[in-house]
Amino acid sequence: MIEKKDSEKAAEQTGSSGLADVFKVGLEGGDLVKEAIAEIPEILEEMYAALYGSDFEMVQDRAHYLKNTIFALQMDLLLPSCVLVSERSREQDVEGARKALGDLNKAFDTWKDTSGY
Repeated sequence: MIEKKDSEKAAEQTGSSGLADVFKVGLEGGDLVKEAIAEIPEILEEMYAALYGSDFEMVQDRAHYLKNTIFALQMDLLLPSCVLVSERSREQDVEGARKALGDLNKAFDTWKDTSGY
């Protein structure tokens, strides 16, 4: 039996059919990735601002949105840090969330530098 990727397992758990749903908007895979590359810095800034204002619910909301993007576009390098941001925000651990958010930002930069986009 072939082992499922983490992104496939997550799609089953969330009820999403993965990229098939994403492609319904009419964009090609590369275009979706380019759109995500443009959008992720904005999401990270929103998360920093929300964290600065102790709006942990907003941080969790944006982390959830970002996790869906990560799963759909298979940007797996970002997942551990994104999950940690969500967990630390749920715990209202400002310093832990701030560190995890910094790690997420670095992971995104690394992914962007090595992805070929």
